[in-house]
Amino acid sequence: MSIYLLRNSILLLYQLFISSIIFGIILILAYSNVEATSNICDRTHCDHPVINDPNLKLEMVFQGDFKFEPNNLSPVSSMAFLGPNDILLLDKNEGKVYRILNGILAADPVLDVNVANKRERGLLGITSAKDNDDKIYVYLYFTESEKGDGNDICPDDRYSYEYHCNPDNEPIGNRLYKYELKNNKLVNPKLLLDLPTSPSPSHNGGVVTIGPDNNLYVTIGDLLGGTYVGTSTKAQNLDESNPDGRSGILRITQDGDPVDDGILGKSMPVRLYYAYGIRNSFGIDFDPLTGDLWDTENGPEYGDEINLVHPGFNSGWERIQGVWEPIQNRSSDIGGLVQGDELSSPKEGLEDFGGRGKYSSPEFVWKFPMGVTALKFLASDKLGTKYQNDLFVASFTLGKIFHFDLNKDRKGLKLDGSLNDKKVDSNKELNDIVFARGIGAIADIDIGPDGYMYVLSNYMGKPTIFRIVPAQIFGPLKGILNLPPDTIDLLDNEHIWKSFEDANITQKIDNLTIRVDSDQKNKMYSRALLQTELNLKKPLLLSMDYRIKANAGNATYAVEIRDSNSSEILFDSVLENLSGSATDKTFLLPSNIIVGKPLEFRVYVITQGTGQHIITISKLDISQF
Repeated sequence: MSIYLLRNSILLLYQLFISSIIFGIILILAYSNVEATSNICDRTHCDHPVINDPNLKLEMVFQGDFKFEPNNLSPVSSMAFLGPNDILLLDKNEGKVYRILNGILAADPVLDVNVANKRERGLLGITSAKDNDDKIYVYLYFTESEKGDGNDICPDDRYSYEYHCNPDNEPIGNRLYKYELKNNKLVNPKLLLDLPTSPSPSHNGGVVTIGPDNNLYVTIGDLLGGTYVGTSTKAQNLDESNPDGRSGILRITQDGDPVDDGILGKSMPVRLYYAYGIRNSFGIDFDPLTGDLWDTENGPEYGDEINLVHPGFNSGWERIQGVWEPIQNRSSDIGGLVQGDELSSPKEGLEDFGGRGKYSSPEFVWKFPMGVTALKFLASDKLGTKYQNDLFVASFTLGKIFHFDLNKDRKGLKLDGSLNDKKVDSNKELNDIVFARGIGAIADIDIGPDGYMYVLSNYMGKPTIFRIVPAQIFGPLKGILNLPPDTIDLLDNEHIWKSFEDANITQKIDNLTIRVDSDQKNKMYSRALLQTELNLKKPLLLSMDYRIKANAGNATYAVEIRDSNSSEILFDSVLENLSGSATDKTFLLPSNIIVGKPLEFRVYVITQGTGQHIITISKLDISQF
């Protein structure tokens, strides 16, 4: 509804009042269908992604336009920081490593490698390190192809339990390389790990991180081993053959050597395993206080997990997933494995490598799959001490980030209420731990050199990097302004539009309160309570938390965006129509307001009759989104 119609409606109400029509009834009829702007969400996305803490906000750092390909996952997989505002981003399907400086994507990639890219294959993992001479090294994990990108031939039916690829186009391997950054290029590749790529293009893992011991840790899934005869190993708790590098978290030095004599045994590649029995994982990180490793793990149709990973950890797959026993059902989807009975104690027959491996149950489990991906500890106080060193876990499927406190000894999660059993039976149980939602299909989370949280997602069909930072109280407020009557060229009846003679405006650190007393019966007033000047080159994201109250009489509150030069109204909306009531709400400006010129943001109150009208604004946040 335009501000012109609004004010003309009020004039009409005034005239009706003079004609002895009850003003209050007409006001209700006139505005019964007017509401503040809503925030539309689907399963993974919201028009305006939501941080559940009002003291935090989301900023868009980068949005790209990478190529999507059928039968493949998100076109981006991971990111790593080289320094402040300096990010390396992986194009999963085309094998390109891009550099983003100050939010700008460089025209040419710093590296382009050949990758097989069907399903979960591709350029998958990255981390970086700097030596004592300030040389920068970058570690990349990818499914290497000999003949170019995407030449692997695989069936289109992603859910077939007979899901395998043409062996004539099999990739060279899932490989980990070490590169040196020189002159804005990644050069001098050194092969550190060469791992299997069969029997399936799924469950390749690919997360790479450097631990507090300065060693490299890499995840790799089972590649659907167990679906086919002779493809399982002891690393999947099936006593068929020795491990071949699949289904675990592997540990090597930054030069690719085994660490000491290994944990599970001295033979290769058993010597490389830090943990095993893992179906697939897209998230690992180390607790900054204890040095313990944690991971996320993905179940088939059930049983996504969060685990504390001690050296020699056995996650239980393919005998246990979550707290349930997998059973074969060839009429089912992925791998033909469905949820069986809940196990009250660890299943017998788990592989322990002569007592060197040990199973432990998950610290948290979802009954239904969440598509859990990144797991990250916030080793920073930049979002407030309440989040410092806490654990954050992302969902690709739901577009959410979950927040967990750890218990006193940091060996488990602090869970209350229905989550005290460490198990999620329905999505409603997640409400208390949802930190953010509507961010899109989340692929990665990282903590930048500035101490803020960065989120990589497929948002509205485009690879996007968000940053979570503290919200600025009132944002860039420039002034508080009372508009004189001669600046409001909307109505001819000048006596109706007058500035209030008695208005008290109080600005504090955490809120702004305007109190208006109207003592001239049967007259209407308008006041621009706030005016903020903007000049944005990107879409505008504006949110305002407010409380309004009319002790008597009637009041309408509205917001408006104008062109500063022409005074043209670009957007307006009614916040609320009140008569003797109060409300707390958040106003969101639609994301389709794209501007490249100076703007003014205004908040109005329009009243009729005697009464006291109060609006308290607890946050006015204006961002480039």
